[in-house]
Amino acid sequence: MTKAATFLLRVPVFKDPDDYYFDYYILLQTDFISHAKAFPSTCTCSADVPKTIDKIPSSCEDLQTVGNTRSGLCSIMGSNQAETVYCDFTKGISDPAFQKWIGYQDVKSKPVYFHVQYTEGSADTAVPIRFENAVFNTGNGMTIETGEFKAPVKETYFFSFASILVFIADGRPLALLNIYKNDIPVAVSGLSQGESPSSSGYPITIQSTLELLPSDTVWVQMDNMVDGKLEGGATTFTGWHLQENITISLSEAVPSFTTRPDPHAAVDWEIAIGTKLRKNRTRKRPLLESRLGDETILKVIIVLFHHLSVSVMKHSFVALFSVLTCIVYGQLPGNWNPDVFGYRPYFALPSAPSAKQTNLFHFRPDAQGAIDEQPQTRNLVLAARMSLLELSFTKLAKELRTKLSDADKKIADLNSKLAQTTEVSSATATELDNLKQDYADFKTDTTDRISALEQASTCTCSADDTAGIGRIPGSCADLKEIGYTKSGLFSVMGSKQVETVYCDFTKEADDPDLQKLIGYEDVKSKPTYFYLQRTVKSEQKDVPIPFETEVVNSGDIDKTSGVFTAPVKGTYFFSFSGLAQIPETSAFDSYLAALLFRNGDVVARSQLNEVNAVANINYLSPVTVQATLALEQGDTVWMQIDFRNGEYLFDDNDFRATHFNGWLLEEEIAASLGLL
Repeated sequence: MTKAATFLLRVPVFKDPDDYYFDYYILLQTDFISHAKAFPSTCTCSADVPKTIDKIPSSCEDLQTVGNTRSGLCSIMGSNQAETVYCDFTKGISDPAFQKWIGYQDVKSKPVYFHVQYTEGSADTAVPIRFENAVFNTGNGMTIETGEFKAPVKETYFFSFASILVFIADGRPLALLNIYKNDIPVAVSGLSQGESPSSSGYPITIQSTLELLPSDTVWVQMDNMVDGKLEGGATTFTGWHLQENITISLSEAVPSFTTRPDPHAAVDWEIAIGTKLRKNRTRKRPLLESRLGDETILKVIIVLFHHLSVSVMKHSFVALFSVLTCIVYGQLPGNWNPDVFGYRPYFALPSAPSAKQTNLFHFRPDAQGAIDEQPQTRNLVLAARMSLLELSFTKLAKELRTKLSDADKKIADLNSKLAQTTEVSSATATELDNLKQDYADFKTDTTDRISALEQASTCTCSADDTAGIGRIPGSCADLKEIGYTKSGLFSVMGSKQVETVYCDFTKEADDPDLQKLIGYEDVKSKPTYFYLQRTVKSEQKDVPIPFETEVVNSGDIDKTSGVFTAPVKGTYFFSFSGLAQIPETSAFDSYLAALLFRNGDVVARSQLNEVNAVANINYLSPVTVQATLALEQGDTVWMQIDFRNGEYLFDDNDFRATHFNGWLLEEEIAASLGLL
């Protein structure tokens, strides 16, 4: 877009007021401004203009692309989960300090957890255990009528089943319990007793951590039951969603992202600055436009002569007639003397007349070759005719001299007007030179004025400037110092975790209403959860229990040693279950204890005692341990057993009854970042 100024140059062709004028317009294109510059009445900061990219931002660079300039804690989309990063927009993109990874966010597309109960008691086997009461069923993943849980989203789930097995007859009761995933048993527990009286009750429990795909099904069922049933009112099944692969959920919910046009495109503005130098505002002549310069001067001269030629066209016809007349007059033979007696009116023309003869009058062709019988008579007639012709030529010559005299006068008048036109053209050229100088002055003046307008209307947007305080903001006051001005929910670094706060930036920094704590964000630097199983019996005491099978291991447990090492400071949950087998012995008071250790110290214990191992030989009874522990980074946790008379945990490849689960509940992210 260019700025334009219009000048009108009025050029008279003749000085006679009755003669017409032509007006010559010159459109001055000011090329010294090559782009449009808007001078709006209000400033619009680029940071206030919505921007987008064709995907969910996955880095600080993406956030900067969409217009973020204020440093702080930001949410981006990672490979599997939403992530929290600290973006320091005062740094360059290639600077390692530009983006600092904080951790994963526990973002779920929907909450999923359930707790159901069985109230009547059942002895059904080989079918899923059905439940009558749903204490809660958030996410509607559990169907109590069938007893099946269907995973609504992909990733990791935890399940726990507990009940009391009641024997309904004297004898040797037996029970076998399995957790199924898509018709495949993935965890087993059971109970086997020696001679037991009816109405005896024994606890039975099982826990499992599983990675599921959408629509995978999980249920619990009794695969064997002898002389027993599950006690009504004491049978519960609990499960919840530990972690979700949110990118898969988003890809299913939102197939694609499309680029949206920018609704705030820049508006081009044109400044028309000009002066019209015209006096005759009633003229009806066409306008001619051109660029100012040497070409313009040439065009003016061409136009002048064009109008001049049109004006004198009628005089040109007169001059042409006069010239043609002179040419005709000049064709008469200069030495011709009409001697009436020297020519015969009728004679035979030669086949090829001479050049002189071609200037003679054309005699009758039918008389050619006739015999001259009366020469004197014919000569008299010819003399009369020649006299008449001479009189005609005399009259014609007189008229021609009159016409030539008039033509000379008109030519003189035309020469006078041509001189006037030449004078006007000279004045026009002088005026064009002056106009070129005016244009140069206009250009300089306009440049200065536009520069002043630009300076006067230039927006200084602090929101467009990158800002930071050199550290992760920990309060609304820090955010306000960085330059945030729009109130809302923000993430800040608390004393231990990332916190969500509401900032009211209309308040002063020392006003208590500036910041309102909403809650803690479940941000983890790494996902940590595991589920291990044994395939052989455990009969070594006072050493960590090793494991052979990793069902899930997104954490720092070494299955070979059985030792878990806390990767970060935080709160962890652990669950252990197994089947204790006590062999036949005459020793009094046999027992097996399952012990949970932290850094060499026992923190949780479960124990089975048998006072009559002779009568109740080779029976199985469950032992379980659960604990929630606060661990420092590098703390170690493991399970081990203790026994007196050769007791052990029963397992084989087809009957995996020993299970060890654990996961990170909450991380003190500030400690992981070294901020404490």
